[in-house]
Amino acid sequence: VSDCSPLGSDYSCGAGFCRAPALSSSGEPTNACPAFAAGVRTPEPLETTATFLATPSAVAFAAADAAGLYWIDRSGAVFARRAESSEPELLASAPPSPVTITGLVSDADTLYWGEAGEPMEVVEPGPPPPPGRVRAVPKAGGGSVVLAESDRVVFIPIGAVDSRVIADVAEVEPGIYGIPKTGGAPERLFDRPAASSLALRGDRLYFVDGESSMLRRVSLDGSGAQDVVAVSSEFVLGTNAILWKKSETVFDPKSRYYNLPTA
Repeated sequence: VSDCSPLGSDYSCGAGFCRAPALSSSGEPTNACPAFAAGVRTPEPLETTATFLATPSAVAFAAADAAGLYWIDRSGAVFARRAESSEPELLASAPPSPVTITGLVSDADTLYWGEAGEPMEVVEPGPPPPPGRVRAVPKAGGGSVVLAESDRVVFIPIGAVDSRVIADVAEVEPGIYGIPKTGGAPERLFDRPAASSLALRGDRLYFVDGESSMLRRVSLDGSGAQDVVAVSSEFVLGTNAILWKKSETVFDPKSRYYNLPTA
């Protein structure tokens, strides 16, 4: 690339990439370049091998690690397929009453997911109705347990950090909540951002500000809010980068993929 101006005046071109300035502890740009070069990249085909699983159906959410693949279907049943096995294993049965699954997250040993009520009729887009629950089951197998339950709000799990499951509550009592992994009363950590997209990386919450279209990040204690970069769409946190898609113009379907270091 030769023009980095769409990313901001602080960016410079180098080695074919737009390089972002490093940020000091106060969030101000410095003259040093980060170790990871951010910029516009042309998508290239990857040599991959796809394996199609015949058994899973009506999958709502999925997670994976080196040991296998895990998923929850729309009925609320949780399954695992171990790396050394070709057959799925039922980890948790579906609840007796219909539910809406709001999300699935995991840590090294456990799967956590959210359940809510099932709408009785077609409604405007938005969260499903209460009651809201967060459940957990060990990846190795065993009974599932309810970590938190509310007849007022719906929990949307967005990550598991240290001793807590982090959940988004969008309505009634909106906020970002921490739920003890051992079960207990949810703790409201801070106000819910006016955000169109949320993601968790370590102890930092990343979100797109609904008014400014600025990607921001904040610590889970609500402190250290920091602008990262202006984006125009939802984003994904990659292993070492933030990825998002940006159209050249409002009417142009062609897109470029941008990335920035997450550190």
